[in-house]
Amino acid sequence: MELFPEDLTNTFEVKDHFNFGGYGIIYRAIKRSNGQMYAIKAVARNSTGSTWKDIGAELQVLSWANPYKLRLDSFFVKGETFYMVIDYCRNGDLLKAIVDKISADEMFEEDEIWKYFIQICFGLESLHYNGFTHRDLHPQNILLDENKDIKIADFGTSRSLQTKTIQGVASYQSPRTHSGDPQAKESDVWAVGCILYYLCNLEHPFGDNVNKIKNAPHRPIRSEYSNELRYFVDWCLKKRRIERPKIVDILTHEFIVNKTLSLGITIPQASAMNAAICQIQLEKERERNEQLEKELSKYRKENIVQKNEIEWLRAEIARLSSIINGNKKSEKGLKDSNEDLLNSQTIKINQDLIKNNETEKAQSIQELREKRSEILNRPNDPELEQDFRRTCSKFSSDVSVDQQAYQDYTNAYRQKTSLYTIRDDDNNEN
Repeated sequence: MELFPEDLTNTFEVKDHFNFGGYGIIYRAIKRSNGQMYAIKAVARNSTGSTWKDIGAELQVLSWANPYKLRLDSFFVKGETFYMVIDYCRNGDLLKAIVDKISADEMFEEDEIWKYFIQICFGLESLHYNGFTHRDLHPQNILLDENKDIKIADFGTSRSLQTKTIQGVASYQSPRTHSGDPQAKESDVWAVGCILYYLCNLEHPFGDNVNKIKNAPHRPIRSEYSNELRYFVDWCLKKRRIERPKIVDILTHEFIVNKTLSLGITIPQASAMNAAICQIQLEKERERNEQLEKELSKYRKENIVQKNEIEWLRAEIARLSSIINGNKKSEKGLKDSNEDLLNSQTIKINQDLIKNNETEKAQSIQELREKRSEILNRPNDPELEQDFRRTCSKFSSDVSVDQQAYQDYTNAYRQKTSLYTIRDDDNNEN
């Protein structure tokens, strides 16, 4: 490998460099024109496992616009070495972040795990959409920029789906890959599942044990995490490739869509999630319209009922008004009729009173006449005299007594008194 070309030092200020993968060098350099730090990947044509075809594939992938993979700034060739100027990620790789958590005896926050998971899926989406697979996805190939956003790196092993060769770290290869089958999109999903599990439990689900990878179930993730997170780990680590989701299945899942929006994760313009969001919004709009239609239908029915009630009330008011008007017209006649009835009843009552009076008078007269006879027959009876006085007093206070009867009793009293007087005189003379 040649040293960094001297003629490029006018463009870049090299800070340091380190080897990677056994077949290249990464230079950390500042671009003099803008003062930004870049990583310059230098790969020799004769490096182990590296050909111009491999470099061409990586260059093609880096040229696609996607915020969650490394971006190619520029490239140039010097002799047998190819130089790619790409984004520099200040926060290292995901493996370093995992090791830091283990060292601090801490766990990742669940929302942080969701963020990494979703951004990794966004980064793979553009590869799969263009017919490529990464084939070597693991925490060291996932970088973190200054905002700790994901940047997928090392596309040197990326190949089209027609490629039959097998590449990558064994512990992140799927069961079918270990059985000799070509790597497919679902193989990248398996690697994503391993990374997701690693973030949750801070350990690999199977390690390097191929038999466990092919046959053993993984242990559940920590109970501190949600059932939704457990669901996606289990889904991505299905042993049978056909049971695993595609990246687009994950990104268009309603839960992932809502989680992406709630966390404020930037959605790439070309992502299928945008269509899913539109579909979800249309579905919600349809549900709202259905609900509004139900409410409108209910309102219409209530309006019809109210209208019928109003019409009934109007008819009832008209009927009552007619009755009131009719009553007013017959009120005078009814009053006259009542007066006539009252007069007739008064006359009858008076007649009854007169009749009763006459009966009482007759009885009183008869009583007095009997008293008169007793007085005349018993002139010297004191008790009879007192009784007579009481009877006369009672009779004289009755204004309705016949005057002739009263006169008769007065005369009888006088005769009685006269008899007493004569007898007294006779007694005196004797």
